[in-house]
Amino acid sequence: MLRIVLDPYILPPAPFFTYYTAVLLTAFFCGLGPALFAVAISGITALYLFLPPRWSFETSVQGAVALSAFFTIALLMIAVVASLHAAIKKILAQEQETKLLANELQHRTINLLTVIQSIAQRSLAGDISLAQGREIFEARLQALARTHQQLTSSKIDVVSLDEIVRSELEAFSSRTKIEGDEIFLDYQQAQKFSLAVHELATNALKYGALSAPTGGVRIAWSVSNNGKGRELEFRWKEYGGPPVVVPTREGFGSTLLKAAFVKSRMNYAPDGFSCEIEANVANGP
Repeated sequence: MLRIVLDPYILPPAPFFTYYTAVLLTAFFCGLGPALFAVAISGITALYLFLPPRWSFETSVQGAVALSAFFTIALLMIAVVASLHAAIKKILAQEQETKLLANELQHRTINLLTVIQSIAQRSLAGDISLAQGREIFEARLQALARTHQQLTSSKIDVVSLDEIVRSELEAFSSRTKIEGDEIFLDYQQAQKFSLAVHELATNALKYGALSAPTGGVRIAWSVSNNGKGRELEFRWKEYGGPPVVVPTREGFGSTLLKAAFVKSRMNYAPDGFSCEIEANVANGP
């Protein structure tokens, strides 16, 4: 309609003057499909109404060239607008991802500080000396740090349970037997298992199988589907160590295991301490 109104003032070399604006606005506000429709209907109406001979779909060579130039320029405009939309969408997605990462970082930081506070309270409690408490505290922090390093180096924000266990028992690799299904743990699960395995290994080194030259540990796990998701069954079994003595009080390791894993069982059998853990785990990558 605007093109018809302005027809007396538009020079013949510019028959598509108003159509470029129509195509541009349609592409920007309505998207690719409507923009292509606008190009098609603009070409048809311009060919019929404004390219000589008017009121006919016939045209001259100059008219055909002008029509081809219009289609080319209009399609280029649509391509530029589409690229602009894609760039805007990408920027918005990156902003959203940045917000999610910031929230996740805040959550993890609060969680980590809570865990460190709990470790510090437990490590420095009791009748142990300050030097002993510091040594225990540093060892537990190192176990936590190893898990964070594994998660940081991972491209998928998960870490293998096998990697956690082998990292904690690296110094006793010749005295440990490790087997299990491939399973990846997310941030919180990896943190819990890292501390749990560290406490089990520390207890075995001080009082259990790893305190004796002939002792060893068998670690195994399996993953099954319980109908509500995937369930991990983790088993720790010591053998060949000194006779097991049932503790008279609950230490940090036992407290941590019970707090982190509701379904955890510890057995102080005379032939070797054992621990079983059942935990729901997320689907793997």
